[in-house]
Amino acid sequence: MSGRKSIAQMTSTQTVVMISIGTIIVQLSLNLYDCSSLYGMASSEV
Repeated sequence: MSGRKSIAQMTSTQTVVMISIGTIIVQLSLNLYDCSSLYGMASSEV
């Protein structure tokens, strides 16, 4: 995978890999946001 391509120019394997990586990044960022909001709530109650 060299250079930037539109999804239409990618093979099906490349498309699946790119979507999977994007999904993982979104899930990680949501998990980090949830952890930080829980920590903020816990520290404000003390």
